[in-house]
Amino acid sequence: MRRLLTAIILLSLTLPLMADDESADTKGQTVQGTWVLQSAIAEGNTVLTKGAAEITLGKETYLTKMSGKIVDKGTYIENKKQKPWRMDFMSKQLNSKLQTIYKLEKGQLIVCYEIGKDTMHPKAFDAGRPGVVLIMYKRK
Repeated sequence: MRRLLTAIILLSLTLPLMADDESADTKGQTVQGTWVLQSAIAEGNTVLTKGAAEITLGKETYLTKMSGKIVDKGTYIENKKQKPWRMDFMSKQLNSKLQTIYKLEKGQLIVCYEIGKDTMHPKAFDAGRPGVVLIMYKRK
């Protein structure tokens, strides 16, 4: 369980944030910038709360900090052709790929992914299922 919680925390810190609303994002709003974690829920339980981490996004790279220390960095790719939208993250620290779905809603980015070996993009935003994490962010 401790290993799962550690993985949840590290993976949740690696996720990027998008524009403040969907209409701005679809008009070419960039994901580049610094973003603040609002909450992270794993299997129905809150595991991180507001302000626990920040992520800074470059053109296709990310850098995640917790308490001012770098905890992860890597690259990401967006796919807005799929519904729901998808993002794939390649973490240098974890030496792994994380497949997520995301949406913009009420000024927040909501990201969902599954933890485990050989996981795929989730089909729904449901953090109540085993191994599923749901994270919310806001632009700093």
